[in-house]
Amino acid sequence: TIRLSRGGSKKRPFYSILVSDQRYSAHGRFIERVGFYNPIAQRQEEKLRLDTARVDRWVSHGAKPSERVAQLYKQAKTQATAKPVASEPASSKPTASKPATAKPTTAKPAAPKSNGEPGSESSEPNSASTSEPASAAEAES
Repeated sequence: TIRLSRGGSKKRPFYSILVSDQRYSAHGRFIERVGFYNPIAQRQEEKLRLDTARVDRWVSHGAKPSERVAQLYKQAKTQATAKPVASEPASSKPTASKPATAKPTTAKPAAPKSNGEPGSESSEPNSASTSEPASAAEAES
């Protein structure tokens, strides 16, 4: 079955939409979480998220949604068809600030410079003073 499982705190319900075996409790073992429903969402908070493709798959395999989940599923389907139409103009605008061919580069930190004082030399093995003897030793071998 596909049903709601209540979470949240007192007077602030939050429901997970779960696929579970009908023999198990609504708060117990479940197979998959396919979405959530937040009935008290305000302003920009997301009220409903439902993976309709997964619900379709489970219904085709014989899962039966509860009455409330069936209503939410219809609501999610209408939202899914309404959203792409509203977002198409925004996505069709060219973005000059982000070129499509830009590759991320990693900057390497510069080696610390020596100012001639005895304790100011770099301890890194790639510094010029330490790499000369190593290359001379390799040349002799």
